[in-house]
Amino acid sequence: MDKILIISTRHNFELPQRVKEKIDNNKIVIISPKTSVDNKEMLNFSSEFCSKMYKEGYDIGLKFDLDLLKK
Repeated sequence: MDKILIISTRHNFELPQRVKEKIDNNKIVIISPKTSVDNKEMLNFSSEFCSKMYKEGYDIGLKFDLDLLKK
């Protein structure tokens, strides 16, 4: 295995300790949202909220360097 890519829906996601103990930290790439969203907001399907979250994810995707997965 070269790398593990984790795409989290949680702001500032951190790996559980038991995973850190088993997998080299250099083999893991974590992508998580910049905006903190509480559990109640996860059920918010308003156009404004969904558009905002989509745009944030799209921008993160545009900036993500796929070469990180090859190193």
